[in-house]
Amino acid sequence: MEKGRFVLIDRSGHGDHVIIQSGWSEKSKEMIRVTTSEGSFVCKRKELLTILFYIGDEEERQSMVTKNLRSITYSRREVTFKASKDYRQGQDIVVQIEVPVEMSEQKSQPVQLKQ
Repeated sequence: MEKGRFVLIDRSGHGDHVIIQSGWSEKSKEMIRVTTSEGSFVCKRKELLTILFYIGDEEERQSMVTKNLRSITYSRREVTFKASKDYRQGQDIVVQIEVPVEMSEQKSQPVQLKQ
């Protein structure tokens, strides 16, 4: 996580700004430090993101959710090799492989693999 510092300005006029820091040390990659005039505390990044998600309206929540969804299916193929050394010369080696294939958006058919 990159080092970052953000100041939440106190809009009440009291001057009690809140400072939010990330990446202040190598050991704190998943932690956020929050500092106020009263002192500071450390919380997990996920907890702060959960709070932001909780206080957001539906439109803000939608903007926080990943929208790049893709349909993936798996194509199973049987691949045959002809051994030339070490195994048994001339013997076929059969291997089953599973390849992830992105589904076409217009059709519900998997994209064809090149033979």
